[in-house]
Formats: sequence, C-alpha cells, structure tokens
Amino acid sequence: MNAPTALPDPRRELQTLLASRLALIVVESREESRVLALVREMSLKVRQGRGWGVFQWTVTEGLQRIDIDLGGPQRTLADPEQLLKHLKATSMPGIYVLLDFHPYLKDPVNVRLLKDIAQGYDRVARTIVLMSYEVTLPEELQQFSARLHLALPTTNERLMIITRIVREWTSANPNKPVHVEPEVLTRLVDNLNGLTASDAERLVRHAIFDHGALTMSDIPQVLNAKYELLNRGGTLSYEPATAKFTDVGGMQNLRHWPRRTCATRCKLPRGSPLACSGSMRSRRRLRAETATTACRAGCWAHFSPGSPSGVHASSSSRRQTTSHPSRRS
Repeated sequence: MNAPTALPDPRRELQTLLASRLALIVVESREESRVLALVREMSLKVRQGRGWGVFQWTVTEGLQRIDIDLGGPQRTLADPEQLLKHLKATSMPGIYVLLDFHPYLKDPVNVRLLKDIAQGYDRVARTIVLMSYEVTLPEELQQFSARLHLALPTTNERLMIITRIVREWTSANPNKPVHVEPEVLTRLVDNLNGLTASDAERLVRHAIFDHGALTMSDIPQVLNAKYELLNRGGTLSYEPATAKFTDVGGMQNLRHWPRRTCATRCKLPRGSPLACSGSMRSRRRLRAETATTACRAGCWAHFSPGSPSGVHASSSSRRQTTSHPSRRS
C-alpha cells in the first residue's frame, strides 16, 4: 500500500504560482487571516522591481490595499461587476484577493470580465486570488487558473499553537502560570489533528483561559468541540464513552469456546447483537477476532501441538476417514 502523498509547503507553492505569472489562483479555505498573511508574505519575495500592490476585496467593504496603509477601502467598488470593470481598466499591477466571490461566478458578465483580465496579463500583471470555503470555477476560466492547497497543521505546528497560547495566558496572568500535565499535552496535540490552525487555536484558547490549566478533564471537552466543528454537514456522530468490546452480545459464552472441542458450536444468546447483526461473513469474522483477542493470554495452550485430542485429533481422524473409506468396516 502506497503511503499518502504529503501536500507541498503552501508558502513555496504560492511563491511559485505568483512567479509563474498566473492570472487566477483559487484557494479553498475558511482561514481568511492565514491566507491573507500568506499572500502578503510571499508577495514581498516575488514583486521586487515589479511595483506590485496587494489588495483585498469584500462585498461589504469594497477594495483596500493591505500591503501598505493608504487609508480606508474604496466602498464604491463594493459591487462585484464594478470591481471587475475597475481591474480590467487599471494600469496598476498587483495581487487582488477577492474574498467570498464564489456566488458571483454564476453571472456570465463577471465570468467574461475575469477572462478579459486574465487574457490581458501580459499588458498589466494582475493576479486575482479567489478565496472562499468552496470555489467552483467556470470552464471558461480553468485554463488561466491554478489551485493552492493549504495543508492542515503538522504535529510541531499544533504544539507551537499550544505553546503560543500558554505564553499569552502567562503574559496576561504573570502571577498564575499555566499548569500543564505532560500526558495531557501529548494527548491534546494528537486530538487537534485534522483541524485547521484557527480552529485548533480556538479550542486551545478556550481550554486554557477557562481555568488557567490543561488537565485530563479538558480532553473530553476538546473532543466534543472538535466533533461540533467537523460535523458542520451533520453527517458524523460522536460517542465519547463507548462500551467495552467484551460487552458485545455472546462474549460470555464465546470466551470459553477455545476450551471446548472444535465440534462444539459457539452457542450465543438469542437476540444478541453478535448473533443477529450484519451478514453471515461479518458475524463469523467478529466471532473469530473476538475469540482471538479474548484468549490470547494462553487459552490456546489447552490444545498443545501433537495432542491426541481436541483440534489435532479431530482433524487427523477426519483426514483418515476421508482418505480410506474402506477402513470403516
């Protein structure tokens, strides 16, 4: 089985995309602040000598330059169509980050304007970054675009998030340092896996600023909050306290099964989940795995190799009976 391919470093990937003179870059993410910081950082490395500016647009505020302070936003450009007409006519090269522009990609006028801007890149270097939680790009714009994939925080990055928030608490409460149990720290880093940086930071900050400590009692609360975040679509279910595997129906009889002969069937209580749930193949597999787990401690020692009774004797007898039917008489 092939190992999963690791996502490239988003900083290096964005720097490459900007240097490749792409007109459209699509970023699907809920972390606006992270994306904007990434664009500002990488623009410094690729815009030297090009006179590029970095701009941000929202439908509520309009267009605003964010790499340097030039005052408030241009609210007259809050309308999507007016914005694109402005970008098509401007002679100012730059990177324009359009936040939550995805609903306006259904308008054919906006699609045509974006195509005109992309085709005019050689005349004026304008890179438009379409950033939203989900972006479906029309076919007409696919040839001018590339997608930037943001990887989730690594183990070290999650640990850095916790460390930074601990420092924030210590700075705000110098007389009350954070009490962190080492085992809890390891488990918290693991349980934050799968969350974005902003979501992980929110959960850690809530856990620490609640009582100034990280204890084992915080783990279930973090898991519950993580489930709420991952269950935005309503397709998951979370059970914080599950029953033991030995509570599966029929285990009381099944755990004694290895001490019986192979000819003895494992009789399970009628109506038990193990006896009734799933297909025949799944029930057999569950029984086999359960017996192996329950009896790993030495129950199979009852059937020692070469024993004249039990499994080996029965198997041998069956083979002899099958091979020499004439010996029955």
